[in-house]
Amino acid sequence: MRVFFLRQSSVFQVRKPVELKINGALVAKLRNRDYTFVDLLPGEHYFLVSAFPATSTFRSGRTLAEKQIRFLLMRPNTWV
Repeated sequence: MRVFFLRQSSVFQVRKPVELKINGALVAKLRNRDYTFVDLLPGEHYFLVSAFPATSTFRSGRTLAEKQIRFLLMRPNTWV
């Protein structure tokens, strides 16, 4: 199971990296137009994205199936 994370280009917080945590572990710090991917086992996983760790955090749970590829687009204050 492979999950791609893409940080969309924006003027908002352009100089600050976004921290990406999966199941509580820091996986990446993404700048504008940066991406990463992670291979995960099937099952439920929690994704946490923080632009400013003290003020702006998004948490999402996803159940992932075998042989699945997911793309998650990170935008200021929203996810697709």
